Order: sequence, then C-alpha cells, then structure tokens
Amino acid sequence: MKLLKVLAVVAIALPSVVLANQHVITANKQIYSVDSKTQTYIGDVHLSFDDKNKFQTTSNNVSFNNGDTVMEGEVVITFNNITAVTDKVTFSKSDSGVLAKMDEVTFTYK
Repeated sequence: MKLLKVLAVVAIALPSVVLANQHVITANKQIYSVDSKTQTYIGDVHLSFDDKNKFQTTSNNVSFNNGDTVMEGEVVITFNNITAVTDKVTFSKSDSGVLAKMDEVTFTYK
C-alpha cells in the first residue's frame, strides 16, 4: 500500500517538470494531445536547455534588454524534432545554457 501512495505522489508531481531531448520544461499547467505529439504548457513556462543544442527562431519583432533577447509576435522555436510556438519569449543565459521564459507555449513533436 505504501508503494501505491508513493507512486501516486510521483505521478502527481511528474507533470510539473518534463524532460525532452535534454530540455527541461516547467510550467503551472500542461495539456497533452491523445498521441502526446502536441503539448501545451501554460503559466510561468521555463524551458531550459544546453546552449550547444542547435535551434532556430523566427518572430515578428526582436529586442534586447539587459543582455536578454526578447522575441514577440508569432514566435517559432525549432529544434531537431520539436517546434515550439508562442506569442512572446525572453531568452537569457543560465547555468545550464539557455533559459527561455514564456507565458504559454505549444510544442509539436515530429
């Protein structure tokens, strides 16, 4: 019975941190499609990844603020097998490489 309680706690805590291809994603809420190929993260979203990971970005506007890069309007972040879409993202340096902060983002896995 104790094992089931521990597993239940782990299952409840697990959605708050997701590892994907050496990325760490945290958010207040996650929504997964039935096939898990589309995942939406909502509220205080942090995407952390090694700056050696190759990625491309596009957006309508780019600005720089105190060493951070801010991208707004139809932002698309593309990794090897992941496309992330958001309205606004702030990229900054972190101990692990790069930290991307967003209010909401939708990931599509290929």
